[in-house]
Amino acid sequence: MNKPIYFQSIDGIRAIAVMAVVFFHLELFGFFGGFVGVDMFFVISGYLITRNIMRDLNGNGFSFKRFYIARLRRLMPALFVTIALSLVFGYLLFSPDALIRLSGSAIAGVVSLANIRFWMSSGYFDVGADLKPLLHLWSLSVEEQFYLFWPLILVLLVYWLRSNRSLFIVITMIALASLTASQVLLNGSPEMAFFWAHTRAYEFLIGALYAWKELNTKSVQINSANQLNPLLVILSLLVLAYCFIEYDKSVAFPGLAALLPCFATVALISQKETLFVKTLLANNVMSWIGRISYSVYLVHWPVWVYWVFWSNRTPDVWEKSLMLALIFLLGYLLNTLVEKRFRIAKNSEQAQPKNTGFLISLTLSAAAILLFSWFVRTNHGLPERLPQAVEKYQSSTLKCALIENHLGKRKCALGASTGHTIKILLLGDSHSLNLYDGFDKFGNEHSVSIETLTYIGCPPLLGVSVKSIDKSETNQACLEFTERLARIVEETDADVVALSARWMRFYEHQFYYHGFDGAEAYLSSPLDPASAHEPTHELSAAESSRQTWHVARGIKKND
Repeated sequence: MNKPIYFQSIDGIRAIAVMAVVFFHLELFGFFGGFVGVDMFFVISGYLITRNIMRDLNGNGFSFKRFYIARLRRLMPALFVTIALSLVFGYLLFSPDALIRLSGSAIAGVVSLANIRFWMSSGYFDVGADLKPLLHLWSLSVEEQFYLFWPLILVLLVYWLRSNRSLFIVITMIALASLTASQVLLNGSPEMAFFWAHTRAYEFLIGALYAWKELNTKSVQINSANQLNPLLVILSLLVLAYCFIEYDKSVAFPGLAALLPCFATVALISQKETLFVKTLLANNVMSWIGRISYSVYLVHWPVWVYWVFWSNRTPDVWEKSLMLALIFLLGYLLNTLVEKRFRIAKNSEQAQPKNTGFLISLTLSAAAILLFSWFVRTNHGLPERLPQAVEKYQSSTLKCALIENHLGKRKCALGASTGHTIKILLLGDSHSLNLYDGFDKFGNEHSVSIETLTYIGCPPLLGVSVKSIDKSETNQACLEFTERLARIVEETDADVVALSARWMRFYEHQFYYHGFDGAEAYLSSPLDPASAHEPTHELSAAESSRQTWHVARGIKKND
């Protein structure tokens, strides 16, 4: 098998891509569209993999075994270390339900199905995204699925078609089919369009098509001066800058919108050997960032998640700067200590390099992660990790919820019981429980008294109730509760009345779901439940805690 050709300028393009993603996630420098850095990686992968496979096929040296072992060496050791360390921090910091979700993500990451898992659970930009330390592995799973299927498809096409022109046409047709599927799904299933490999395949194939063009160009030698197109380079960089800054979460993506960063990336690749691009992208700084870009990508999101979780607040610019430095430090260490050590076999100079030891170690590492994750899930998130005091406090907090038909006969008092300077009345459904811990702590620290009145499954809205579980009639107890709210507000001596509920479930006409007995309740007038659809997952305890502090800080500012 021919040795892959190394292009230093492509490391510079990788550097742009990874910095865009990191700046986007750290919310730095206005990179609202920095997520397109992932699409740049897809194009680069499609170009390099296709180019190397076709070169090997032309030289009669392609081997599926060597290809897949090389991919395993390139990706898996650093990935497994990242997953293992994320599990360690999750074990130390996360609540049982959050640890269960993390273990599920770990399993999906090991078996290269993280994109499917996150597609099934929620969206890339949903409110719980910053509490999923392994969310970023979705893109790696898409790449791994491409590596799994594309070599076989490409080899079959080469042998069946026997014509470079026909090969180009067929690859183009596959790319157009993928693009069409992506654009169509954006209207009905945008999450599928975002996460699935078949709706991202055209991005890889854009790079693959340029690899075909490059290998079939008659001119083998590149004259840097004659081939240079500075206008193309500048235009490509401007297009990428536009995508980084102007794209945001509201853009329907990927679909047609992804073509801009993909074509701009290909344009830069086309100029990779020119002196102008080498000066811009192949200098020592850009090349270094590009070489460690994979490790930097792996560590950047867990660092953000655990930093924010530990601090329990949104980092300021100085914290983000420290976080950025930490990400590159950890990325460098992961690259040096893990990625580079396993990337090339020690006996690679031999005609048949041995990989037995590596494969055994990789298998044992995967098994260890899978077994631990399975153990976490079958043991309910290992709640014994929580101190008894925390368990007792959580238990007493749950008792504050007014379940069944108490309707105000039993109230829950939080915060300062005497000497308070302000009093808050909290009304809501069971989701107001998310606020209890934070309100209680805030109240004790700032002489604030909080009285709560909640009823599970009932929105604190006048004239709105829910239907019974069998959908046959209005839940009378809930209706009585909502009618009582007006009198309570009129009679209270509270300075502030706060309402808390699962608002989006009502606004979007969705099923209203609670997990005590698995029952579903349906909204009655004024909202029409006919358009309801399945509920999404509950907020994690970790996010509830963070939201609590945001609410408490907001009260303090307005005091």
